Amino acid sequence: LSPFDEKVDHVALYRAYLNYYQCKQKYQKKLDKAMAAFEDAFVQKEIEVAAQIQSFFNAQKSFYMTVTSKFEIIEQQYNIRTCFEESEQIQQKNEKRKIEQQERDKRRVEDTKWHALLELFVSVEENILCLANDQEEEQQLLEMIITVFHAYNKAVPWLINLISTEVARTTEASTLLRGNIFVTKLLLAYMKFTCGDLLFTPLREVIIGAIASCDKYEVDPSKVPEGVDPEENANNLIQLAEGFLEVIFSTEIPIQLKNILAFLREETDKKFEGKGTNFAGAYVFLRFLCPALVFPVKSGILPSDFVIPKKGQRCLMLTSKALQNLANGVDFREDYMASMNENFLHKNIPVIRDW
Repeated sequence: LSPFDEKVDHVALYRAYLNYYQCKQKYQKKLDKAMAAFEDAFVQKEIEVAAQIQSFFNAQKSFYMTVTSKFEIIEQQYNIRTCFEESEQIQQKNEKRKIEQQERDKRRVEDTKWHALLELFVSVEENILCLANDQEEEQQLLEMIITVFHAYNKAVPWLINLISTEVARTTEASTLLRGNIFVTKLLLAYMKFTCGDLLFTPLREVIIGAIASCDKYEVDPSKVPEGVDPEENANNLIQLAEGFLEVIFSTEIPIQLKNILAFLREETDKKFEGKGTNFAGAYVFLRFLCPALVFPVKSGILPSDFVIPKKGQRCLMLTSKALQNLANGVDFREDYMASMNENFLHKNIPVIRDW
């Protein structure tokens, strides 16, 4: 029989083989002891004792050789040692797999116990916001929902589904994702969750620096102090806006948000041909970056006790306006900002589109 034959009792065969080796070690010790006693008796010329030991030794050796011979034949015929080693390896692997499966099952239970709640959120959509009493609670609720969905890798599929539905029901590109609707609120919360810290930390230094020197960014001649050149301030504002762009462009956007924005671009292009790239980029600035820039305390860039002076707020608003017009690819209509069309907008439109 082959050792892999179903008729072979591998357990019994292994036990016999194991017993053989255990006996072999015992017999070897006994034979070594008998041989030492024989030699000692022979030296002392105790011939009768030596003869008895010799007789016992020969009998034991004969039995030992017979057993050894039989097991050597078995070992050669069945390759039992290899089979045993392989079976031990298989058994160890099976035990390891069993433990891993138990761990996976345990994690699966943990992973799935909240699925009913997630499905409830998906089914009720904006109605879930009825749990909030005010705008602050609503924002906290959105952040908690996003955190849970992101932990279960369900945030991106959910947002993509909501975006797809919203694009399908929109009839004009100018109204796409413009309302204060659930999907725009959720998308904003996800932007802040995934890359808020990545962007807000480097932007904090730029904003604080801009507020500290806010007088040199005013471009409206009616508000510029006497003796200050508005054109020089316009160049300062351009440098400030480009400083913000440098921070934004040098920040690696998380792949999850990239996937969502890529989907938004593609779906917009399908519905409103040629407008996808411009819309996706402008949306990030309109809904996320520019509001965070204008209201850095509310967005969390600056601490809650930070006081922004009126001129500092004006500086941030002008910078935000410059960035939003750039993202939209729209020239400035104000006469005092007209010089920035060529020096800032037209120069940076190809750059922001590549981004």
